[in-house]
Amino acid sequence: MRITVETLVHASLSAVWQAWTTPADILQWNAASADWHTTQAEVDLREGGTFRSRMEARDGSMGFDFEGVYTEVLPLQRLAARFGERALEVDFTPLAEGVRVVETFEAETTFSPEQQRQGWQAILDNFARHVQARPGAVEDLAAATLRTSRVLAAGPQAVWAAIADGERLARWWGPAGFSNVFETFDFRPGGAWRFDMIGPDGQRYANACRFGALRPAERLTVHHVVEPVFTLAVTLAPAEAGHTRLDWAQTFADGRTAGQLQALCGPANEQNLDRLAAELARVG
Repeated sequence: MRITVETLVHASLSAVWQAWTTPADILQWNAASADWHTTQAEVDLREGGTFRSRMEARDGSMGFDFEGVYTEVLPLQRLAARFGERALEVDFTPLAEGVRVVETFEAETTFSPEQQRQGWQAILDNFARHVQARPGAVEDLAAATLRTSRVLAAGPQAVWAAIADGERLARWWGPAGFSNVFETFDFRPGGAWRFDMIGPDGQRYANACRFGALRPAERLTVHHVVEPVFTLAVTLAPAEAGHTRLDWAQTFADGRTAGQLQALCGPANEQNLDRLAAELARVG
């Protein structure tokens, strides 16, 4: 049986990843209740590397080691591990409002599934509080997101159609002068989107994404899973005269990364929306 717990941490992806993988931080948050604590933590953050946390009752009456081996390490994205005969996966998804942390593990037989879910959720809630208490956590999250908006001369359904159709999307995606060759376009939650973006000079830029939430004619999220890691959230809302207000939020790992890329991504995002407007005019 597999159990899933999750939380939304109102902090940047870099801050969340660091707190999850740094022993000094683990000592602060890794406990399900106030009468337990972690006294030692070790992390060898690589595939095949080991991790260990010594968890003890504060009165010294009992304790145990939680330890295992990493089977997958995708920085700022995903961790997978084996502990004993059981498996664990942790996924980190940056959003404009924070980072969604989803932890899935195989249940054991000593305690009920609900007891296990409650215990793991309590630790995850402690983790969120720990990260959010850091000075500057909220400010860094705000700085990590680049935003733009546009009122488009088409209704939300027409705009959605220009996104959901891979052939049309390939025509307008990217900055001015770029073209696209799609390898995979699986337009569903969790589906893969792999393509080469080709610059005016012929240079090819490989991109790998997966789709997150998809609400037709309302909202979609795209997770860019190669460097630079970011999540793009596009929201559509009806506007006057049958138009659509499109809001575009591109969330990077932290404010520093967003600041470094703003000079490139800001104009590129505007050009991308120019091309979308032209595609809507061409078809409509």
